[in-house]
Amino acid sequence: MSGEKPEIFAKPHEEVWLGKYQFLFDSSELRDEHGTVIPLRRQSLEVLTYLAARPGGVVPKAELIEKIWPETFVTDDSLGQCIVDIRRTLRDRDHKIVRTFPKKGYMLVPTERPTENNEPANSLINGRPFYFIVAGAIALLGAIMAFQFWSTDPGKGFSAALPLSDGPSIIVLPFDNQSEDTDLDYLAAGFSTSIRTQLSKFPDFFVIAGSTSVTFKDNPGTARGIGRELGVRYVLDGSIRKQSNGVSVNAELVEAETEHTMWAEQFDLSHDNALRAQADIVTEIVATLNVVVGEEELTAIRSRPTSDLNAYYLYMRAEAASQLVTRAGRADAVELLKQAVERDPDYLAAHFELSGRYLSLYRFGGAEDPEEAVRLARWHAKRALEINRSDYRGHFRLGMLHLFADHDHELALAAFARAIKENPNDADVLYNMGFLRALMGKPQEAIEWNDKAKRINPRYPGWYNFNAAQSRFFVQDYREAETLARTGMAEYPASLAPRRILIATLVETGRLDEARHEVENYLAINPDFRLSTFRNTPFQHAKDRDRYYGALRAAGIPD
Repeated sequence: MSGEKPEIFAKPHEEVWLGKYQFLFDSSELRDEHGTVIPLRRQSLEVLTYLAARPGGVVPKAELIEKIWPETFVTDDSLGQCIVDIRRTLRDRDHKIVRTFPKKGYMLVPTERPTENNEPANSLINGRPFYFIVAGAIALLGAIMAFQFWSTDPGKGFSAALPLSDGPSIIVLPFDNQSEDTDLDYLAAGFSTSIRTQLSKFPDFFVIAGSTSVTFKDNPGTARGIGRELGVRYVLDGSIRKQSNGVSVNAELVEAETEHTMWAEQFDLSHDNALRAQADIVTEIVATLNVVVGEEELTAIRSRPTSDLNAYYLYMRAEAASQLVTRAGRADAVELLKQAVERDPDYLAAHFELSGRYLSLYRFGGAEDPEEAVRLARWHAKRALEINRSDYRGHFRLGMLHLFADHDHELALAAFARAIKENPNDADVLYNMGFLRALMGKPQEAIEWNDKAKRINPRYPGWYNFNAAQSRFFVQDYREAETLARTGMAEYPASLAPRRILIATLVETGRLDEARHEVENYLAINPDFRLSTFRNTPFQHAKDRDRYYGALRAAGIPD
C-alpha cells in the first residue's frame, strides 16, 4: 500500500482515544498522554487507521487484507503481526481495545479521553452521536451482568462457566468456505472434523465435541467468550479459499482468555494435496502447546484419511445426509459411502461409517433385509479394524453391533472400554457407554457417563437426554425423568424414544390416563410399532425389561 491514505479511510472524528493514547486522523499519528508521537510500523499504522475509522464494528480479516495490501499476496500472519504490534504499543494486554472475533475479524473499542489523573474512562468516542453513547451504555450494562454471571469472587476476577481441564483444552471451530464453490463446503467441514478427531486421540487433550462446535458457525462471538462458556483454554479457527491452481487454507490458534494469537499459518496447496494441511495443522498445534507425542502418534497424525479427494467429498456428503436423521438420509448416506470405498478400498473412516449406517437401517427400519444389513455392518467394522487396529471408531462400531444385534452386553462393554482407551474425548462414545450401563442395570453409572459426555459436548443435542431420562427412570427419579423426556420431545417431536420414557414414567407414577393419551400420540406417529419387534432397548436383565415393557403395555402399547 502506498503512503497516501486511501479514500476509504473516512474521518468521522478528529481524534480517537485508545486508553492513554490519542489517535489523530488528520496526521495519522498516535500520541501518548504527553503529546509525544508513538512510532508504529507503516502497515500496522494503516491497519490501526482503518479500524479507527470503523469504531465498534467488526472488520473482516479479508477486508483488512484487501485494503491494506491491494494487489499483493499476503497471509493472515501479516495481518496478525500488525494486530500484535498495535496491542503491544497500546499496552492492550487484555485485548479490550483491539478485540478478536473468531471467524469474523477485529474490532477497535475506543475509550473516553483520560481524566486528570490520567486514568482512561470506559468506552466512549469523543464527539460520537447519542446513539453510540446509548450503545455504549448497553454494552456496559451487559459487561456488568456478565461479570456477575461469571465471577464467584469479585476479588478473583472472572471464572469459567465450566471448569478448565488440567491439560490443554480446545475447541475447533467450523472452518469457513470463503469461496462460491459449494464443493469446498464439504472440504471445510472435513477439515474441522479431521483436526478435531486427531486431537481428541491424545489423552493429554480435552477437545470439545463437533456438535457443540458447529453451533458457533454463524455466531461465534469472541474467543474469550467461547473459552469461558465451554471451559477451554484455546480456540482454533480457520478458513478455506479457492485459488486458480488449488486451495488456500488459513488456520489460527488463539489463547481464549487473552485472545492472543499463539500460531497462525496459511497453506497454499493443489487440489490433490489439499488434505495434507490437516496433518500440518494438528502437528503445529501439538508443538505450540508443548504436548509430548510419540513416534507412533506422529505417524498417525501424518497419515491422510484418503489419497482420493473425490472419495473424501463422497464421505463428507454422506456425513451431511446422515445428519438428517431420516430413513432417506440413512439410505443416501449408505450409497455415497459405498461409492467412497469403491474408489478407495482402504478408506478407514468410510468403512466405520458404513458399519454405523447399516446398523441404523437395522435398528430404525429401512433395510429390505435386516439380517443382511447386520452382516454388512459387521463386515465393515471388522474391515476398519483390519486397516487400523488402534483406531477407536472401529471398536466403537463393533461394540454397537454386540449390543444391538448380538445383545451381548459384556462384549459391548469391552469394545466400548477399548474405544474410550484409544480416545477419551469422543462424547458420543461416552454417551453410548452410559446407555449400555443403563441397559446393564447400572443407572447411576449411566448418569455419570452421560454427564461426562455433556462436559465434552456442552451444547449437546437433545437426544442426549433420552439416555439421561431412562437412567433417571430406573433410579426412580421420576420427576427428572419426566422433565428430560418432555425436553427431548420438544426438540424432537417425531422421535419415539423420549415418548416411550414419558409413557413408562406416567404409568409408574399412577397417571394412567395421561399415559394412555400419550400412547395415542405415539401410535399416531408410528401406527405399526410393536414391542415384540422393537430392537433399540436390549436390556440385560429380565427384571428391568419387564418393568419397562410392562409399563408400556399397561398404557396400551401393543405387543
